[in-house]
Amino acid sequence: MMAGAAYGRRLQKTRGGRTETWCAGGASFASQMLLNEFLKEHRKMNEQQKQIDALTAQLKQQAAQIQKVSAQIRPSQPETKVVLNHP
Repeated sequence: MMAGAAYGRRLQKTRGGRTETWCAGGASFASQMLLNEFLKEHRKMNEQQKQIDALTAQLKQQAAQIQKVSAQIRPSQPETKVVLNHP
């Protein structure tokens, strides 16, 4: 949902439940737009980092399970014997 309202020289825009406010005019407007874009990308990056952290924890857990199963399998394998037949 996008709604814009001008208050003097300030503009507000609501996007996806978040309200962005900036000053209208010149470099201030451009700076605020850049800041808003930076903050949006920063939020995305934080979400991605949370996903990476969760996946890393999951991989560590799976590695521990693999080691546990490998340790259980090793003792049950028969010993390998080499037999030489000399004629």
